[in-house]
Amino acid sequence: MQDLNATWFKGNHNYRNEVLGLEVYRNARRSLERELVGCKSLLDIGNGGFFNYDISNIEKVVALDLFIDAVEAPPNVEFVQADAMTFRIDRRFDRIIMQNVIHHIPGLSPSEAVRNLYALLSSCREHLTSDGRLIVIESTVPKWFNHFERLVFRGLLKVWCFPHPLTFQHTAEDIRRSAQRARYELIDYSIIPKGPYVLQFGVKVPSAATPVQLTKFVLAPA
Repeated sequence: MQDLNATWFKGNHNYRNEVLGLEVYRNARRSLERELVGCKSLLDIGNGGFFNYDISNIEKVVALDLFIDAVEAPPNVEFVQADAMTFRIDRRFDRIIMQNVIHHIPGLSPSEAVRNLYALLSSCREHLTSDGRLIVIESTVPKWFNHFERLVFRGLLKVWCFPHPLTFQHTAEDIRRSAQRARYELIDYSIIPKGPYVLQFGVKVPSAATPVQLTKFVLAPA
């Protein structure tokens, strides 16, 4: 699955342009930047080699992903090529960001997707300062759609032939429950307004055509 993710996102400038242009992601940027006021050190997991938010006032930024496109890093940025599930960095950060990363790490079954969610949140906790914050912006789905995903995921995985990898989207409650289990306190929870269009499997579709909702979680080590 990691190889498919790297193949899809590497050099995908059309996807980047959509992320920078759609209203839902502009709304996400404004919501995200409010959480970065006063931040001195930042880890961006699943960065993809570009920033859809302002990092000019952050002293040190580490951008981590499975691949790093050949880009010239700003003076305050270090690019690290690593797997979000297994990375180890010998430092802690004021803020860690994960934007639309979790649903791209589904594993081979819905139960493995839940285990990966918990493992990813736990790994982030190990890299936060005691007063740090983990900011998760993630596409979530209602409970009825999550039940449908659980029924069809294994079958779809066997026949999936589209360029965009198969994903597994959690409910907001699943993410909150995993965060509590990983010993986080929920500081803030908010819905990002969608606007007229969203991206579904990398394709721009009308917001009314999908149950997906972009959601922000701000978590602190408990």
